[in-house]
Amino acid sequence: MQKIELKRVYRHFKGDYYLVEDIARHSETGDEYVVYHKLYGDGSLWIRPLDMFLSKVDKTKYPDCSQEYRFELQNIESVAKHWGRGCDISIGTIFIISELMNCIKSRRQ
Repeated sequence: MQKIELKRVYRHFKGDYYLVEDIARHSETGDEYVVYHKLYGDGSLWIRPLDMFLSKVDKTKYPDCSQEYRFELQNIESVAKHWGRGCDISIGTIFIISELMNCIKSRRQ
């Protein structure tokens, strides 16, 4: 089973990226929920049951999906180490950084 890493970026199997903020517990049931921000659009805050967040993709419903899990941890390298050494940074990384910066800006306004 996967383990949640806080303050890390995860990719949903449908392609969008999310920043996991914390794990919350329901006050009456004790159920655990993942608290995360969308890294696109309005950057809003969401929750999802921990078990669902960690679940495998239903390959019967989504047979063409390449991810094994609904959300998968992304290894995003530091952008700083790439600056000044040519452009060996991936377009995907640039996109994620751009979207993250847009979310941060929109939350400050």
